[in-house]
Amino acid sequence: EHHQAGVKLLDMARFWWMTRARSWFLKHENLWRAEIDRLIEDRDSTTHLLPKGRYCGDISTQVHSLSVEGKAWRALNDWSSILEDLGDEVRAKEVGEYAAILKTQVMDALQQSIRHETVPPFIPNALLDREEPHSPITQTRIGSYWNLMTGFFLESRLFPVGSEEEAWLPHYLERHG
Repeated sequence: EHHQAGVKLLDMARFWWMTRARSWFLKHENLWRAEIDRLIEDRDSTTHLLPKGRYCGDISTQVHSLSVEGKAWRALNDWSSILEDLGDEVRAKEVGEYAAILKTQVMDALQQSIRHETVPPFIPNALLDREEPHSPITQTRIGSYWNLMTGFFLESRLFPVGSEEEAWLPHYLERHG
């Protein structure tokens, strides 16, 4: 449900940026507000991450998923601007502040999870779980699914533009694919 909440909010954000269809967004406010609330309120009090869920659709292993967390952060970050455009400045500020805190929490979990024994370092999808590097990526079923999930994380743009870390994932794909 958290993966889907992130996908829905990101799709609606793209729709907003393309159309600025204010009347549509106000008409469907109950839908997007519920998804925003889900991504904020369903956090684990210990890890500050969303509850563990399936690694991905076909892999039932329960993990704190970087792809889900990345989508959630990107969606909340984008929606703070959309809420402001819609005139809800109070909620825009709340969501924006939460997105900033969430980015720090996700990045902390990611820093604890990155595997530095490979070149470049391996960025796991399973946060705080010691996911083994996949090399070659397609040698195992889980590696192939990791490969699918990386796109969601790349799309989130959590790493600063131009940073060394931003290049780790694409370079890992090139060298271990």
